[in-house]
Amino acid sequence: MPDPSAFRLTQTVRDGLPALIVHDVGDLSPGGFNAGLTFESGQCFRWRPAPVSGRPDRCAGVAGGRRAAVSSLRGGRDLEIENARAEDFAAFWHHYLDLGTDYGPVVERVRTDDYMRQALSFASGARLLRQDFAETLLSYILSARNSIPRVMSLVEALSERFGASLPSPLPDDEGRPVFDFPAPDAIASGLCPDPGRDCGFGEGIPGGRCGRAFGGYRCPYLAQSARMLSTGSFRPDIDRLAHLPAEEARAVLKALPGVGDKIADCTLLYAGVRTDVCPVDTWVARVVRSVWLGPRAGVREIMAFASERFGPYAGYAQFWFFIYARKSR
Repeated sequence: MPDPSAFRLTQTVRDGLPALIVHDVGDLSPGGFNAGLTFESGQCFRWRPAPVSGRPDRCAGVAGGRRAAVSSLRGGRDLEIENARAEDFAAFWHHYLDLGTDYGPVVERVRTDDYMRQALSFASGARLLRQDFAETLLSYILSARNSIPRVMSLVEALSERFGASLPSPLPDDEGRPVFDFPAPDAIASGLCPDPGRDCGFGEGIPGGRCGRAFGGYRCPYLAQSARMLSTGSFRPDIDRLAHLPAEEARAVLKALPGVGDKIADCTLLYAGVRTDVCPVDTWVARVVRSVWLGPRAGVREIMAFASERFGPYAGYAQFWFFIYARKSR
């Protein structure tokens, strides 16, 4: 597991901004590094495709209070982070991009049959992100029964309404303001905790306004969970969540309003807490039923199957076959 000092970095300039090239990241994955597959995988909601000549997989986004763009170079052997300096790599990007993990052994462990070989051939350039815990949890509360594009719009609206303004130096921004994901206390104080009220959040997003498809039940859940995080009445112990049995870790998160098995597993996986969980949504259920278990398999059966078949890397397996199922059609 290479630490930040093991990487060769080159500081350069791109469009007048500091840019950082991280060399030989392709050695950490049989599929190299693919920014498009990583950021357009459905695991995160603040990144958008921003291709430019010579870098078709470039994506621009916000993470950790930073505005940046990431793309692959040399066929995925290197990656470039725009608006970043060498000190940012050790402080943030190494962890966020999961560059402490060599995916070679992971790929070998989950390459269990022809379907997984096809999925890995297609998607193994994607890396699991290690996102902020509170942002991941609160974003996935918004995701219940919503499409990925709508969730992205809602998370963007939440950030614009309650988040802090960030410098937006990327050429893509054209002077438009960019906002960080809001702190839990800002969400808790701004959203209505009462399903009978309409705070107006989500207005302008199809089906998104509070009191209708979005806020009818999610807005209070989001406000209540944010309040529990901000007041300390829910204080997650990340190390403990990583080492508890998976079912007990889920139970801790399910104490929050609006959190069930899927949102708990998404939070544990996409916040980098543990990789032995398999979030089950419609796509995942469809794949597992059609490839392995048959049409009558229930969600709990699917979760148990993934745990047994892929062991500690069930989350990586799910991540890659989810990408393959969605993007290879």
